[in-house]
Amino acid sequence: MLAELATQGRVYALQGDVEARGISSKLADNIKLVDYAGFVDLVIENGTAVSWV
Repeated sequence: MLAELATQGRVYALQGDVEARGISSKLADNIKLVDYAGFVDLVIENGTAVSWV
């Protein structure tokens, strides 16, 4: 599903969340991992964030 979304735009994932869930090896190559500082930069650049908490 994320690989399909990545064909329509950029997809980012929080590195800590990916590691905690043990899914690093399952991510498509075009999904970029970011830390929390990188996440903040993305929110500032784009003005929105989607959260599933």
